[in-house]
Amino acid sequence: MAYFGRRSDQKYSGRKRKPYNKDTGGLQTGGSVANRMSQGKDNLQDYEFYEIELAEVMMVYDNPEKLPKYEDGTKSWELMGAIKARPVNSQKNLPLDALKIYLPFVANQTHVPLRGELVVVSKYNQVFYYQPVSMHPQSPNANIYPGTSGLRSANQAKEDFLYDHFEIPDDESGNDPFIRRLMPHEGDITFEGRFGQSIRFGSAIKDDPKANEGGGTPRPGGIQNTPNIMIRSGQLHSTGIFNKDNVKETLKNEPLKPVEEDINLDGSSLYLTSGKKGEQKINLDLKPSNSKDHELMNKVHRNKQPKDGGEQIILNSDRITFNSKRNEILGFSALGIGWSTKWSFTIDADKQFAVSTPKIRLYAEEEFQMITGTSAKELAPKGGHPDTGDPAPFPSSEVLMQDAGASGLQMGETVMLSSHAPSHLKLDKDAHLESEPGAFVHCADCAGMYSDKESYLKVGGGQEDLTAKVSSREDLGEQTLMGGEKLTETFDKMLDTLVDLGDKILNLTAVATAVGPTGPISSGPPNVAAIEQWKGTVEAVRAEICDCLLKPK
Repeated sequence: MAYFGRRSDQKYSGRKRKPYNKDTGGLQTGGSVANRMSQGKDNLQDYEFYEIELAEVMMVYDNPEKLPKYEDGTKSWELMGAIKARPVNSQKNLPLDALKIYLPFVANQTHVPLRGELVVVSKYNQVFYYQPVSMHPQSPNANIYPGTSGLRSANQAKEDFLYDHFEIPDDESGNDPFIRRLMPHEGDITFEGRFGQSIRFGSAIKDDPKANEGGGTPRPGGIQNTPNIMIRSGQLHSTGIFNKDNVKETLKNEPLKPVEEDINLDGSSLYLTSGKKGEQKINLDLKPSNSKDHELMNKVHRNKQPKDGGEQIILNSDRITFNSKRNEILGFSALGIGWSTKWSFTIDADKQFAVSTPKIRLYAEEEFQMITGTSAKELAPKGGHPDTGDPAPFPSSEVLMQDAGASGLQMGETVMLSSHAPSHLKLDKDAHLESEPGAFVHCADCAGMYSDKESYLKVGGGQEDLTAKVSSREDLGEQTLMGGEKLTETFDKMLDTLVDLGDKILNLTAVATAVGPTGPISSGPPNVAAIEQWKGTVEAVRAEICDCLLKPK
């Protein structure tokens, strides 16, 4: 708060006050008025005026329980964020009850201090406070200096460095040794919080010592017109992921050394960079997150990474969540979109999942499944991620296509189901495959087609293993397949030959004589009856052969 103080450039050995004669008559002059005002105090020229003053924070209204109440019992909510402070010079040793309440000087930019910190205060109709003063210049965590303003009780002294939630490390300085200031760079503007968060408005006019990590090329300094914004939260929170806890141990040996942002070792980071390709390289370490070095994404997108530099936005954290409460999430890209993950990639859509593209390529190294008509509960996986405990990505199932309703798989001119291991297409009793004339189903080794009634057609290791079973024909059992129509045609020819043979037997002649044969020797009644019975047996066999065809009853 504003106050007068003696001038520091003068030595005070005592001054004589000018005499004042109250009995002097006549009009008062400017000199006589000044002479009269100077009575009872030292010469005003011996003092300097201070518009602002340091004050020690004695109480912070950061909890509704601390707020004063009006006569009607309502709380003075307008004081949230205000402080009670004691000016170091003008009100030193003033009792706590007599201290004033100071409001934040800027209402929408409040820097809530801690009890025991020093702030700048002033008076403009009412009293205000500014942000805390850096009594420990190298620490953004805390700048506590209790007792600077003098008088305080023994109970107050016991509460030094003790707060409702804020914890002060057991350190000589009273500051967190791992919360460091950012290393200043030429022309930068930085904003730093108490807990290891910061915003840097910087550029690439300075060398980046970390640009060559991971095989990258060092970023040269002196690159003009390359602004950047670096936002990070959680200073060095992720050192354990990269086995670099030694970085924190190194800081202990240099307690006042500022630090640089590290997109890998910090908890969460958002970088906005600019410039040409090759400038402002960001060496993001992908080992904890990519899928087998993202082989497919490398092939399609030529392994483009933040280390390529240029104008880009990089977001890095343990978890990233995008949520749109009412409308869409839209993504547009001029040169493709690539995703890579060590675990699973899933999409749930209540209405539809649509893809429109000239080509679709699906790669499955172990198992390819297409599952429909099955609830998520039925597909509940077993096991989980070894580190996080998250469920297994997909369950093991022998069902490739399953539908309780009317669903289907419809493609263009060519439909292919391929697998490196034994696989099958399982259909219910009403399911069927349709195509235009000339279509066929090609089954490789160990392929099969099954129904839900245990009827099946399967292909084993060779042609001899081609078997079929129909549940409605249990009398047939499991049999090796032959061409049914071709087989019955062959049998018909054979049976026709047998019928012709019977007719020829009946027409056989007896003994040849000079006047001719004696006539058919088998045309007698007994022989004719035997031949006719034989023909009936042949036709019965013909019917039985036709009945062996695998057709439903």
